[in-house]
Amino acid sequence: SKLHGIEILYEDENIAALSKPAGILSQKSTDNDSSLNEWWIGYLLESKTISVDDMQIYKPSVMNRLDRNTSGIVLAAKTLLGSVELSRLIKEHKIGKFYRTYLICNLPNESDHLIAYLKKDENTNTVKIVTDIPDNIGNSDDYSKIETKYRVINCIKHSKYNITYAEIELLTGKTHQIRAHLSAIGCPIVGDPKYGQKECNEYFQKLGIRNQLLHSYRVEFPADCGKLSNLCNTEIICKEPKYYGNMEK
Repeated sequence: SKLHGIEILYEDENIAALSKPAGILSQKSTDNDSSLNEWWIGYLLESKTISVDDMQIYKPSVMNRLDRNTSGIVLAAKTLLGSVELSRLIKEHKIGKFYRTYLICNLPNESDHLIAYLKKDENTNTVKIVTDIPDNIGNSDDYSKIETKYRVINCIKHSKYNITYAEIELLTGKTHQIRAHLSAIGCPIVGDPKYGQKECNEYFQKLGIRNQLLHSYRVEFPADCGKLSNLCNTEIICKEPKYYGNMEK
C-alpha cells in the first residue's frame, strides 16, 4: 500500500487498533482516494488473515473515523463478530475516547464538562455550535446535543500566545465536535484551518506545525465488552506524534 506511517497498536482475532498519521483519510470520500480502510483490507489480505473469497461474506473495515488531519487511534474490525460488537459499544458510548490537543488560550478551569448543540452545514463542510437551540428555528432536528470534557495537562507561554495542553474526552461523537466546541468557547486548536486563528496558525507553521494538533490518544474499554471479552477493562494508548514536542519549546 502507498500509505506510510500506519501502525498496529493492538490486534486480536476480531478487532485491531490502528495508529493513523495526520494526512490520511479514515475512509475514502471518492473512488480514487486511498484510505486507512483500504490499507487495513490490504494488510489482512497480505498477511493471509482473510482471502478474497472471505470478503464476499464480510468485508473488514474501520469502525470509527478521525478527520483527515487528526492523528491517532482508529478501531477496526476483522470479523463480522468484531464489527457487530464494536458497533454496539461505540453506539452505546461504552468506549472511552480521549484526545490530546494544544489550544490557543488559558482554559477557564482545570477541568470542565461542556454541553452545547451542533448543526452541520453540508455546503461548507463545517459545523456551527450554539449553547441553546434557538426557539425560532423551524427544525430543531438539525441540531445535535454534544458533550465534551476537558482536563488541563500543562500551560505553555510562547512569546506571542498562551497555549494550553489538554486532554479531551469525547462523550458524543459528531462531525468536527472537539474542534468546533473548543473554538466556540474561545479556545481554538493550534493549526486548525477551519475553526482556528489564522495569524496564530501562520506563526506555528514556521515551527513546522501544518495541521490541527488533535490526537486520539487513548481508548478505554468497559468492564463488559460482550463477546469481545478479552478487551474488558483494557486501555490502548497511542503516543503523540514527535512534532507535538515542538510546542513545548
